[in-house]
Amino acid sequence: MYSPINIKRSSKFGNNYWEAYSPKLKRNVRLFSDLEYDFWVLVETDPKIPNFCERPFEF
Repeated sequence: MYSPINIKRSSKFGNNYWEAYSPKLKRNVRLFSDLEYDFWVLVETDPKIPNFCERPFEF
């Protein structure tokens, strides 16, 4: 489907960095704030959401 845009860890996004394995995507995801992390946990645990992409395109 989509693949995430790579963003350098030293970018303007957030002040906390999380990297975790996503069982739904079967790969590591990179999250740049506590808010993104909390949302990722909600998405991972919701069985109604079959897949997702943490950053599919640039704004």
